[in-house]
Amino acid sequence: MTSDLRNRLLLLLVLPLCLLALVGVWLDYRSADEAASQHDQRLLRLLPALADSVLAPAIRDNEPPLLLLAPPVEDFLLQKAGFAGYSVRDVSGRLLLGDDWVHGAVPSTHAPEFHSVEFGGVTYRVAVQRGRTGAGELVVALADGSDPRQQWAQQLVLRVLLPNLVLVAAAALAIHWAVRRAFKPLVDLADAVEDRSPRDLSPIDEASSPAEVRPLVDAGLLAPSAALSATCRPTPRGSCKVSSRASASSAPASS
Repeated sequence: MTSDLRNRLLLLLVLPLCLLALVGVWLDYRSADEAASQHDQRLLRLLPALADSVLAPAIRDNEPPLLLLAPPVEDFLLQKAGFAGYSVRDVSGRLLLGDDWVHGAVPSTHAPEFHSVEFGGVTYRVAVQRGRTGAGELVVALADGSDPRQQWAQQLVLRVLLPNLVLVAAAALAIHWAVRRAFKPLVDLADAVEDRSPRDLSPIDEASSPAEVRPLVDAGLLAPSAALSATCRPTPRGSCKVSSRASASSAPASS
């Protein structure tokens, strides 16, 4: 009985929590998607500045082109030190300047493209564009490891799933304790009745019964035994014989 009640209460609690968790996941994803769109727009604005930073081709063979980072690109790299990078490659994909891990497929058009690159345990959002520079047509790329969309799964576990799991576990323990404590008097009374002999018609001691179930003892257990003892007439052998008046009153009336 108590286990069924606990399961029902826990189900009634878990269903709203699951609904709230789904709403929280959707809201967090919307928030991360909006923030990621802003990061993408910033990378798009910085790509032309990175291309303009390549001022001239290499003076000698096997040397990189002349590079002077534009202030917006330099500020971006300084602000996100350790979580940002850049690269400049030729149209064949050979690295000329920057970080080797900042790479992506060489675009076939001048339209910017986005890729995801994992490096050092961090997933980076990489914007790549092919275009004209001071050293000819090159491929420039910028990487940002602070993109909220890339961190969304980790934030989902820490901010939505984990708190709800802790809340469900705490609620389950609280429900188990509360139901067990609330129904203990009734369970004790049921055990006392179950332990009695079927021939034992004596009333249950009201003083020894828990206060919470005394009305139940008075109304449901004492009355039948009292009525039976009133209609019971002892025989010489010590058995109980029901009086004829009680028998007549209990027999169905003949038509």
